[in-house]
Amino acid sequence: ALGLLQRDQPGDLARSLRLFRAVLAQQYDQPTMLWDGTYRRSTGEATPPLAAQMWRDYDPNWRQFIGTVFALALIEYADRIPAADRIAMEQSIRRAVEGELKHGRLRPSYTNIALMQGFLLSYAGERLHRPEWVRAGEEWVEAIYAAFRPHESFDEYNSPTYYGVDLYGLALLRRHGVTPRLRELGATMEAALWRDLAQFYHAGLKN
Repeated sequence: ALGLLQRDQPGDLARSLRLFRAVLAQQYDQPTMLWDGTYRRSTGEATPPLAAQMWRDYDPNWRQFIGTVFALALIEYADRIPAADRIAMEQSIRRAVEGELKHGRLRPSYTNIALMQGFLLSYAGERLHRPEWVRAGEEWVEAIYAAFRPHESFDEYNSPTYYGVDLYGLALLRRHGVTPRLRELGATMEAALWRDLAQFYHAGLKN
């Protein structure tokens, strides 16, 4: 959906909006449940049972993956998105952030999700006029940086799967962080991660 907005060829906007609306319809709105604010993994997925197990019955990380895409759409292409859809995306981000804050499962060492959460929390705070979320997001990214700084590496080390998401989260902070400090931290950690990748990449083995 985001790529269609970026390509912007005939028919792309209508198709993109259909996709966004389909995803919005999959978000759980159950404030008393641990999966509140995350999204079904498919349109036919059942609502988790009362004794639901994380990963088996629901995936909490979809809050960050989907929420950051909604944020990028609103940042980069708001002028193409109808007002009702913009509001729906904002409210979906709010629900994702609130669900995560109630869950309390994340740690700064859970690097790839933690970086996206830091961006999403602070972005939601700025957009929805919740300054306490902006402060909390900045404190969260500071905690990630404090763990990163001694060795310029993350706990999830040397993992191509996670590094792709790390670079995504860091680029979000560097380019779209809502405070100068967030942009500085994103740029600093992103540059250090690229240096580490370059040092240990083996062109012959392609790893």
